Amino acid sequence: MPDSNSLVKTIVINSNPDKVWSYLTDREKLGTWYHPAQADLTEGADYSLIGGDNPDSPKPQVWGRVLEMKRPIRLVCTFVIGPFEGRESTVTWDLTPIGDSTMVTVTHDGIAEAVTGNAAPLFAALDKGWDEHFARLRSSAA
Repeated sequence: MPDSNSLVKTIVINSNPDKVWSYLTDREKLGTWYHPAQADLTEGADYSLIGGDNPDSPKPQVWGRVLEMKRPIRLVCTFVIGPFEGRESTVTWDLTPIGDSTMVTVTHDGIAEAVTGNAAPLFAALDKGWDEHFARLRSSAA
């Protein structure tokens, strides 16, 4: 349930849920809109999305564990980034078919608990980041 510790974003993509799902879980497709994964996402497995300013020395940008996969409607992962200092938040992806399209809702929970001190700057950065990633997902998966 979203609260003041959560960010919720929703978009509609002109593709069916199976195609959108592949852009959330396939290592090659993840890299077209987010960060490249070291492997396909698999339930119960750790994941690492890599990137950085130096392509010769990529670094983990996001990492965690895949908690739940219900193809093609729900994906739940823990989500850790550098500012979290090892503490986890949770990202839930819900895909809902709408005719020939898919409504994609991402709920990012536990943000304030994942940082020490003032979480407002991180909320703002994540809010902007999810908007930018969603725009790329919409064009990549369409």
